Amino acid sequence: MLTSPAPVWWQAVLHAALDTLLLSVAPVLPFLAEEVHAHRTPDTAAAAAPVWSPFAQRWTTPPDSWHDPPLARRWRLALGAKAEVVRLHHQARQP
Repeated sequence: MLTSPAPVWWQAVLHAALDTLLLSVAPVLPFLAEEVHAHRTPDTAAAAAPVWSPFAQRWTTPPDSWHDPPLARRWRLALGAKAEVVRLHHQARQP
């Protein structure tokens, strides 16, 4: 375990990653999300900090810098090609 007094940026990264993971599994695995949440927020800290719950959160809007129309077009083409291959495959399997 690291005991350096320096800012622990990696803890913030791990907390953000766990928050996102809990947000994505909460609808499918609610008991797991509640269990992890209960272990992350001990009773002593609950009074001092606002309560974060994976069930009360919403997905954040991605930054505008992530918007890439050419990439989105390529993905649409790739997904369209995949759908066509699946359709033809099912059609070929029909007697």
